Amino acid sequence: EQIAGNHEVKDQVEDIIGFIKDPQKYTQLGARMPKGLIFYGPPGTGKTLMAKAIAKEAGVPFFSLSGSDNLSGSNEEKDQTLNALLTEMSGFKHDEGIVVIAATNRLELLDDALLRPGRFDRQIEIGYPDQGAREQIIKLYLQGKPISDEVDSEKLARQTVRFTGAMLENLLNEAAILAAK
Repeated sequence: EQIAGNHEVKDQVEDIIGFIKDPQKYTQLGARMPKGLIFYGPPGTGKTLMAKAIAKEAGVPFFSLSGSDNLSGSNEEKDQTLNALLTEMSGFKHDEGIVVIAATNRLELLDDALLRPGRFDRQIEIGYPDQGAREQIIKLYLQGKPISDEVDSEKLARQTVRFTGAMLENLLNEAAILAAK
């Protein structure tokens, strides 16, 4: 409910939330849930926000780790970090209810070993919001702000083509700052 738009993505992660909450429901039917899913798309489109929402909806903690915290340095260090991650993911049992969620702006730069089945099995694109999604995002970020009757969220959504959710939030925040000035 805290994420506007992204209906397709929400549909694609409902089973992940269910699996985290109740893995036996899936495993008793012989299902093997993905060990990992990876969100990809332009910066500011809500990839990390979606990962946090999944954890909150499933009632589990969210641990954030930036790949740049580990992957700076030589190629040897990057390979060691990648191998450590792959080893950890290979050690997860299918009924443990553990799902690794990653987000990247550059899917094409990732090692193929990360994207094969049994690792980041599910790859979900989170792109630019369409007009309807932008309008929902605008309405979400307008909540709690005193707004003139002249403000038309539908018109604003039409005027903000290629705006990400983060850009819309920033636009409305800047408007609030200007109003306060």
